[in-house]
Amino acid sequence: MENLHKVIEADQIPAEILLIKLESPGQAQRERFLGYPYFRVNGIELWPEERNNYTLSSRVYQTPAGLKGSPSNEMLRERLRELHFFVERPMIIKTIVNT
Repeated sequence: MENLHKVIEADQIPAEILLIKLESPGQAQRERFLGYPYFRVNGIELWPEERNNYTLSSRVYQTPAGLKGSPSNEMLRERLRELHFFVERPMIIKTIVNT
């Protein structure tokens, strides 16, 4: 979350962050939760994956520094800029609160 806030502030990206708390495996399945940290902008998953099952778990990201528990600032910046180019309204960024 800290990386996300830094990028939004530094790049002055018009965005609203919605925090979602997952409390059950069923809710994770309905949200198609890919693991914490999770980023969906205007309904678009920033790092999509195909899965049959969605669970309450963590995930790793392939970063320039290797596998990490969150995307780098530059990775977030690049994805948000790509989406901002196509979206005229402020971004709604949905993320999951780690329970």
